[in-house]
Amino acid sequence: MSNVLVTGTSTGIGYATALELGRAGHTVYATMRNPGRAPQLGEAVAREKLPVKVLVMDVDSDSSVADAVAAIHAEGGHIDVLVNNAGLATFG
Repeated sequence: MSNVLVTGTSTGIGYATALELGRAGHTVYATMRNPGRAPQLGEAVAREKLPVKVLVMDVDSDSSVADAVAAIHAEGGHIDVLVNNAGLATFG
C-alpha cells in the first residue's frame, strides 16, 4: 500500500479522502492547521483503528510544511501520493 499525504483534512473533501484511503489500507498522513479545533478525524481514526496519522501542517508556512514532511519521512520513509486539498473558502 501507499504512503499518502492529504492536506486540509479538518472537514469536507480532505476529511472524507483521508478516511476512505485509510479504510482502503493506505497509510495516510492527514494534515491540518489546528487538529485541536477539528478532533472528529482523530476520533474516527481511533474508533475504526485506521492507519491514519493526524499531523499539524499549515500550507502557508514553509517551515510548517518542511517540519511535517520531515516527520513523515522519519516515520514512513517516503511519500507516494499527495492529495493537495488545503484551501480557503470565502462566502459573500
